Amino acid sequence: MKCIKKEIDHLNKLGLLTNNMDKNGTCILRSTDLGKATLKGCVNIDLSPYVYKQLKKALEAMCLVNELHLLYLVTPLDPIEIVRVDWMLFYKRVDKLSEVELKVCEFVGISQNLLCKKVTGLRVSKGNFDEFIYKRFYLTLIVQEILISKSLMNVANLFNETRGFLQNLLSSTLAFMSLMIHFTEELSDLWTLKLLFQALSSRVTNLRNAELIALMEIPGVKQARANQLFKAGYRTIQHLAHTDPMTLVKKVERLSLRHANLIVSSAKMILKEKIESLREEADEIEAIPN
Repeated sequence: MKCIKKEIDHLNKLGLLTNNMDKNGTCILRSTDLGKATLKGCVNIDLSPYVYKQLKKALEAMCLVNELHLLYLVTPLDPIEIVRVDWMLFYKRVDKLSEVELKVCEFVGISQNLLCKKVTGLRVSKGNFDEFIYKRFYLTLIVQEILISKSLMNVANLFNETRGFLQNLLSSTLAFMSLMIHFTEELSDLWTLKLLFQALSSRVTNLRNAELIALMEIPGVKQARANQLFKAGYRTIQHLAHTDPMTLVKKVERLSLRHANLIVSSAKMILKEKIESLREEADEIEAIPN
């Protein structure tokens, strides 16, 4: 009973639940709008107030010149813990942003001066430097570059990341974007963000989904061929890595056996690289901090 009361008090403190006594002295528990949004959006209950606060703050000065500000709001929170930030690259990317995009940086809490200090190794006060925000914006820049270049290979080389990490990041962003659409559906004061997230989701989907982008990373696979593979049922690198080249030739029109062999072998190589990358990330997570 104490455990239940403790959890109820916790939810109440987060603003997800209210508990009131009726005239008979019975405790009535009701979910708040934020609580309903948290449930519908499958948001971590402890992070829900933070997400809501960030979305409310964004409405004060939303920048819609391009997708940067919206992308920041739908950048997933989970990869932040494992991302390895190249601070020099981060500084250079921010330095190349337009004047309007720099205002987005300032609004979300990114300071060029503090980035410069990180690059030069100068001490940065923790009170002025929220690493969580900086890492999240770094991920946002990566996602934006993927949408611009439409090539995981180019972005992987630019940010010195594996294609497996980028593919997971893009998939996570699309998933988190969907959750934010459901989250904002239950909150009347965020209805404009719901419409904006839906528009962004349509744009990203129209550009190509994460699986199709991944298929185009295979040497020799351009957009037309990726479409053929996708329609033939080969929607991921894993599918192609475990298929027989002869079967591929039968299912895809005008595909030679030589080209099929190349696609399958390349898919196996990319899959192996992705597995190794995930193992490295798992080792880093399990590693005992110094």
